[in-house]
Amino acid sequence: MMDCRAYCTLAAALLLGNVAVCLQGERGGDKGHFASSLGPELKKYYRKVVAERRTIYFTGLGWGIVAALVAGYLTKQRKVLPLGCLCTAVTLGIAYFYYTFSPKHHSMLPHLETEGQRIAWQGVYRDYKHKYIIGMVLGALAGGFLGAGVCK
Repeated sequence: MMDCRAYCTLAAALLLGNVAVCLQGERGGDKGHFASSLGPELKKYYRKVVAERRTIYFTGLGWGIVAALVAGYLTKQRKVLPLGCLCTAVTLGIAYFYYTFSPKHHSMLPHLETEGQRIAWQGVYRDYKHKYIIGMVLGALAGGFLGAGVCK
């Protein structure tokens, strides 16, 4: 079983990774450029892709919350902060894996018509990936310090 510091590090890494992507929002430099390169039909399809991914993400969060409640109930840890780290790590860890391994029925790439659209889509994807990784690294550092300070 992992210790409190590991839970806090993992929880903070996943939390800040999620926050970094969420703060990007529906608009942004690369995302705005990509959206402006699409015609009306592709914009409609893009909204369908986004809706599907959002549903997958929230379903994973739901399963993660259920698993975190079970883990919190079964653990002997009763201090609030370590228990919070455990539940956050379980919730976001399950959400991450659920999203990663869930089949995606709608994808933009096969529907893009021009090289410019494909390049713009690569920029959007790369931007999301970089923000998530940077958020995770910063979160892991913060969580490590948090865990060292509160987990004894």
